[in-house]
Amino acid sequence: MRIDYVRMQKRKMLLLCAFLAATTEALRPPAKVVVLDAYTATAGVFQDRDAAWRPALRAGDELVVYDRTAPSDVVERLSNADVAVVNKVLVTDSLLSAVPTLGLVSVTATGVNNVDLEACEKHGVAVTNVPAYSTPSVAQHVIACALDFTNKIHRQSAAVRDGAWLNSPDFCCFPERTTEIAESVFVVIGGGATGTAVATAASALGADVRVVSARDRRSLDAALAEADFVSLHVPLAPETESLVDAAFLNALKPSCCFINTARGPIVDEGALLAALNDDGLAAAYLDVLAEEPPRKDSPGAALIAHDRCFVTPHTAWATDQSRRRLVDTACASIAAFLRGDELKYQV
Repeated sequence: MRIDYVRMQKRKMLLLCAFLAATTEALRPPAKVVVLDAYTATAGVFQDRDAAWRPALRAGDELVVYDRTAPSDVVERLSNADVAVVNKVLVTDSLLSAVPTLGLVSVTATGVNNVDLEACEKHGVAVTNVPAYSTPSVAQHVIACALDFTNKIHRQSAAVRDGAWLNSPDFCCFPERTTEIAESVFVVIGGGATGTAVATAASALGADVRVVSARDRRSLDAALAEADFVSLHVPLAPETESLVDAAFLNALKPSCCFINTARGPIVDEGALLAALNDDGLAAAYLDVLAEEPPRKDSPGAALIAHDRCFVTPHTAWATDQSRRRLVDTACASIAAFLRGDELKYQV
């Protein structure tokens, strides 16, 4: 009997807690959630752009979604907003002063360098990000770049299309030289989630992987001198800006392949262009540039035009699966904030 009584009391307590939680939820006023630059997260992946964000909402909450927002429109669009969802939009002290209703800035990215974190703390505004959502996507892109360098699939196919094989006296022809990743020295700079994933993938292909820190200059210099591949996986910070400069590039073998899927300003683009022009580097694969999109007269545009530099438009992160993870995780953080729950990915 005593056991039954205890069980009954526990059940009553659980029901009471559930009732109180539901009551608290119901008493919270409706919130306004504004997504300022949704396009890159949702385009081509979600048939209904707005529906992608609705899992974040409670009944009665308001949702406003914009594909893009010009700096001059940010304050007006955030009028009376409780939550701002941003990707590249700048969140400054003046913006927070102009929108005192804001309680959460949800950044749909891992990096939060577009947000003034000190100002957010001063104004009592929480900030969340989305860590590690793109790790498989970026790692896959890096390996794709390495395989393009070794196997030259597109250039071989183009040569065949132009008649190279049709005119061959042998069963095969060699429009391009190809090599193996196995036993190559694959240097990964940065040992975070993405760097570790790249290291694992390169190891699976038989590479001799060296994971080094950008802060350990002695180990970095030693690794660069032996590298057949170099892949960057460090955040943009004062100490990593222009990390890849003339001295860095001069340390590489002329046969080395350089890959950057991190951030554009980590590379001195003028120095990289000079290295390519002077045959100090075999190839460069860039998914990021210092200026995005690049102006026609920018160093990035000159790199795009170089025949041994292969540039993709900042899409290493953007597989369909990666962008679904991004939106789902952001929605979960917004929903937690609106419920008054602890924020798992608070910066």
